[in-house]
Amino acid sequence: MEAKEVRYSFLIPTDAREGRLVATLQSLEELQAPTGLFEVVVVFDGEMPASLKEFLGERASTLPLVVLEQEQSGPASARNLAASHARGEWIVFLDDDCRVSPDFLRVLELALNPGVRLAIGGKPRTPDRVGIWTETSHIIVEAFIECQRDASGAFGFLPSQNLVLHRTAWETTGGFDIDFVAPAGEDREFCYRWIASGGCLVRLEQLRYIHDHFVGFWKFLQKHRQYGNGAVRFWQKSGTTRGSRYAAFLLEAARRIKSVHPRRRIPALVAALMLSQIATLVGIFFARAPNRTSGRPSRVAESSLGRQP
Repeated sequence: MEAKEVRYSFLIPTDAREGRLVATLQSLEELQAPTGLFEVVVVFDGEMPASLKEFLGERASTLPLVVLEQEQSGPASARNLAASHARGEWIVFLDDDCRVSPDFLRVLELALNPGVRLAIGGKPRTPDRVGIWTETSHIIVEAFIECQRDASGAFGFLPSQNLVLHRTAWETTGGFDIDFVAPAGEDREFCYRWIASGGCLVRLEQLRYIHDHFVGFWKFLQKHRQYGNGAVRFWQKSGTTRGSRYAAFLLEAARRIKSVHPRRRIPALVAALMLSQIATLVGIFFARAPNRTSGRPSRVAESSLGRQP
């Protein structure tokens, strides 16, 4: 049977956060798909848990699904692997804890212009009633996005948790830098190269998704220490000035915290912001960036779920 045309490929790296991945795939099943088809490529960064095999097998009847595994190498490598197996005209990078709205593709379709080198990001929100650590992490990412705009207002950074690119443009980038093994800095470095090569970043406020990324206390500290480590690696690779726009970032984070309701959460959010910056400084201080070969071998196995005709 002749394969059908694929317009969108959703590419999902995962380190087997089972509950989050299940919710993400269920949100894709509810998409109001426009003319044309989509597929889903999931890459396990490490071995796929046996508990997920039955669920993924069942999803193969409702989603055009491809499941891959690689030796644990980080999300940058996993995204590159997923892209190498994608057939869609447009590739949609999506983290395994991001649930898209049913109208996601309809909204996206209205904004696409294949003649322009656009990388398009959506607008996230957190689930209701999240904890202080999760809310602070969300505020920090949003403040960082805002402070990376240039004088004209153009974005200088959008996170890879939800990023859409045309296949032809993606293939000219060389992909994500696999020297970024931890989930920190690889999307910043990619955006830097994307813009330097003539691309631009656009954020669609109406392109909605829920970023259900639960962060507890220790995960919060680890995450922001990784940010510090990733920042050092980014500075080394890009040659950019360390600490530039830091004051603008802090002011934007403070502005966002000030607008939080209920207001009784504000002192805790301020304290969490300060703690995050200490953890980031620790990551910067202890960062090490040994040279590694970019051609790291990885074990790749395509699941028997295969591609749906």
